[in-house]
Amino acid sequence: MPSWICCSMKNVRANREDAYKIANTENPEQLTEPAPSTMKYTWEKHNDVDVSKYKIANAENVLEIRSEIGGQQFLIENCKNSAILLLDHSATVTVDDCTNCLIVIGPCAGSVFLRDSNDCTVWAVCQQFRTRDCNTLTLALHCATQPIIENSRPITFHPIYLDFPLISEQMLNARLSPFSNNANSVHDFTPDKYVPNYKHSTKALLPKPPLSLLLPSKDQLSFEANTSFFVVSPPSEDDSQLSILYSTQRDGELIEIFFQRCLSMLSLVRREAILCVGTRDVLATRADLENCLDTCPEFNSGHLVAVYLCCSSTKAIQLIDEIVGGDQWRIVPHSFQETFRKNVDRLNLTSLSV
Repeated sequence: MPSWICCSMKNVRANREDAYKIANTENPEQLTEPAPSTMKYTWEKHNDVDVSKYKIANAENVLEIRSEIGGQQFLIENCKNSAILLLDHSATVTVDDCTNCLIVIGPCAGSVFLRDSNDCTVWAVCQQFRTRDCNTLTLALHCATQPIIENSRPITFHPIYLDFPLISEQMLNARLSPFSNNANSVHDFTPDKYVPNYKHSTKALLPKPPLSLLLPSKDQLSFEANTSFFVVSPPSEDDSQLSILYSTQRDGELIEIFFQRCLSMLSLVRREAILCVGTRDVLATRADLENCLDTCPEFNSGHLVAVYLCCSSTKAIQLIDEIVGGDQWRIVPHSFQETFRKNVDRLNLTSLSV
């Protein structure tokens, strides 16, 4: 590589922080020298915190595991040919200048941001996902909002299958819904007129050698569909066997109790080997339900979780009869399915625009 290119790349990375600053145009003297950033990471605000616990840097050909992050911000930078596992909830995660890495990011309450990274495979559970100036990424996401890519290509999005101890508890700690995933709704800030910068695959994403050889046993970390905490599979082309079940949050019901009740239904779905092709978690009112159903349950406002299953309505009714608390689940009549889906999708889009 020519020396002038290397110098240029180093200069861009060395001044990455400046690229994200906004100059004060009211004072021309400040345009030549940006003001120092006052932002502090959560672990910088406490003198007794071991910073090394929340940062992985310069790792090469190794396995790095962090399972005691405790909702802090985390940094990964300048790593090569390594497997990096963040198996705890975090506030934000930033990945810079990594090459040929396998990265697993457990529930993140804020944003996961990849910058200047190449040939990486990432499983991430987060509120927001962003990339900038990356090449050749393979991703499996559970993302509460639309993933955002910028100056990044090519990227392949896969369905996410992931499980490790305490992931359910960590989802609640990060205030993430297990039923709200918008990974298929990608926003590309820098689209190419001729060749798309990203594509979607319906295949499960599995680790490959040699990095897969570094990983712990399957009871500590699994990427298998049949053991995944996330049970949604790619949609079927045949909607004739689609059944939609939904449950609403009861007045005064804590969100963790409501989610646990809904997860019990998905556990039953997995046990019965029924294909789940989608879930939604939206905030709704009684008026929203009255707009798309012939009869409305006792409900004022709160969370509504919908589960889309590839099974007959007879089988769906059997599921409701089998599960504890089945009286809190209802099936959408086939004649109302299209209206119900459109209204739930509308509520989901409304939440994304807030």
